[in-house]
This record gives sequence, structure tokens and C-alpha cells, in this order.
Amino acid sequence: NRFQVVTENGAFPAQEIILSGDLDQYLLLKVNGNYQFPVLPLSYSHGARHRDPVQILGNQFTFTQQGPGPRPALADSRIAAILGAQADPRFFTLHNPSLGDRVVFTFEKYLDKRGTPNTTKDEDMPQGDDLHRLQSASLKRLKAALHAIHNLLGNADLRIGYLLKNKLWYDAVKQRWHTLPQPQTKEFSAGEWVILDGRHIRFAPPLDQVEEGRALLQVSVVPGIVGRANGITLRLSKLVEGTLTGPFDGLENNFTSLEKALGDAQFKMIRSTPGFRGAALLNNQGQAIGMFFPGYSGRTPDVFQNFSSYDKHVLKTDHLIAFLNRLPDVRYHMRPPTLPKLAASEKLNFDLQTYLLAKARAAMVLVQVSGDEAPTTATKVAAKGGTRP
Repeated sequence: NRFQVVTENGAFPAQEIILSGDLDQYLLLKVNGNYQFPVLPLSYSHGARHRDPVQILGNQFTFTQQGPGPRPALADSRIAAILGAQADPRFFTLHNPSLGDRVVFTFEKYLDKRGTPNTTKDEDMPQGDDLHRLQSASLKRLKAALHAIHNLLGNADLRIGYLLKNKLWYDAVKQRWHTLPQPQTKEFSAGEWVILDGRHIRFAPPLDQVEEGRALLQVSVVPGIVGRANGITLRLSKLVEGTLTGPFDGLENNFTSLEKALGDAQFKMIRSTPGFRGAALLNNQGQAIGMFFPGYSGRTPDVFQNFSSYDKHVLKTDHLIAFLNRLPDVRYHMRPPTLPKLAASEKLNFDLQTYLLAKARAAMVLVQVSGDEAPTTATKVAAKGGTRP
């Protein structure tokens, strides 16, 4: 029942503000101290639109954790889909699965019966529906292999696709890729994943334009740790890596057909990115439109792409603002984002978006719980510091 708010300016004690009735699903903290903390600005989440750029700002526990707490982290994405009525908090699907631990693998063969090569030559690559069916069948076998290892890996986000090195454009009618914009083409940015869906995108991009020059596998899993039967604890992402990379030698006669296919595929981990232990979803004005607080135990739902108002680990700002409006003793102001007043007489080229995102990053804090047991509430809300809640 003791709390600290940890910032770059030190650790500050905080006390719980007791709430009653149906408001007790939130933990509201008052930060004690004379320091004037920067505030993370909020905006209504229902103002977001399809393909809007967003940033995920929060804290990560690194794979080789150094020090007592997580490190600040940032990821870029955009809103891929919006569902729900306009009057309700919306269900966001992000274009990239940015929240979980992400591990990227290269591989030599697909997991079909023939072991089709994952070629680096355009002329040797299966085309159209054949390639889509090959990748879909491999994903099904991969999901079965991971689910058999641990039930939490059953909801991992798996995707076989192509990571672009350069910006490309795709003509969905003529099913062609272009290096320059053409009429009726869709733009794909450098660093973006291209997934064949068998309908809108049926052909792979030119292999000289993608990382590693071939298809890659990306796996996103809950950023948590599980215990094994031998008493060893492992991060789930390390469990994925061990499952896909082996060792597979020396016991061929005892392998199942799926294990043999995994060994033949020769998966190799080329990159890993730790997931968020807590994050704010920001619009391009640096305002929070959603907050993410994952659980540590139990079966965690799909949290890798979605900021869903139906997910207990996600707090939409619409809910938070409505909650604050119902508290009689809490006063706050909603101000539109503005540029600072510059003292310099000369005109400066000042980038509004960069400034506002920098302000948002400066406002993020980490709430730490001191004591034997953490509170059972799913969401923690840290209020502005100073003498007011």
C-alpha cells in the first residue's frame, strides 16, 4: 500500500486517493512534493482516424536487465483499422504489433512437406496464390509448435513477410510493385512489413528491396517470464527462440515430423526487441489517446496490435476523462497543444510535431509499488504532482 513515482528528478512519495462505488477500478495517486511535474496531455480517442500516425511511448524491461527498473522506449506505428460506434471508445488496431516482445528470424525452408526453399532470387520464388498458401501453411504449423510448448504462446502474433529497405508502391489492380509513385498505387514506407493476404497483396516485393533479401518470420509474444518443469525460468521470447532454433541434431529418430520440419527450416534469430511493460498511445500532436498496462500472470489476450476498449489491460482516454469528470475534488484543464513563446527576435524553423512529441516524452513517469503485494487493480493512473491531486 505504498507507492513511489520515479522520475529523472528523483523518487517522490505518492498516496492513494480513496474512491468509492463503481470508480474503484482505478487507482488515483497524489504525488507529494513541491516539484512541478510536466503533464502528459490527453485527447479523446474517438478523434483518431484510419492511417493516422501514432507513437507508442512507455517503458521496457530489456532482455539483459541492468538496474532496478525499466528503460524509456518509443515505437512508431499507424492506425490500421478502427471499429466501434462513434459515441463509444474505439477499438484501435495498430499496423505493427509493437507492444509485445518481438523476435525476427530468417529461415532457409518453408514448413511444407517438400521443404520449399525460402529463395533469395525473384525468378525462383513461388508466385501469387501459391506463395500465399505456402506461407499460410507454414504459419499454421509454427503456431501448433509454439502452442505445444506453452499455452501463452498459443496467442502469439506470427507473421511471415518482407521488411522493406526502401519506400515502394503497390498497384493492387495490376499486381505490380513500383519504385516510384504511380496512379492508383498504395505507398509502403521503408521499415514497413509487407504481408501477402491473397487478396489485396498477392505478390512479394522485389527481393533486392527487402531486408535479408528474402521472407522473414516475426514473432510477438507477451513480455513475461514463465517457469519450466526443471525449475528454470525463461522469458517467453527466449522460449520461442529455443523452440525454433533447436538444437535438432543427434536425435533424428525421436523427432516428430513437425520437429524435423523446424530443424530443416534452419531458423536463425537476427533481431529481438523487448516489449512494453506500460505505454501511452500518442497521436501526432503528442497527446495520449490510450494507455496500456499489461498483466504479469494468467492468460493474456492479444495485446500486440490492439488498443481495445474491451481489453482489461487498455485504458482509453475517453474512459479516463469521463472518470475525472465524475470526481468532485479533482480539477484539471484541457488545453490545445501550442508552441512556446520564443524569446529570440529572429524567425526560427520550429517543428511543431517534434516539439510536442518531445514534451510528451518528458512527461512520462514510472509508478513503482513498494511493499509485499501489488494492488489488484488492472490500471494505475498517476495524477499531476505538486500540492494538488
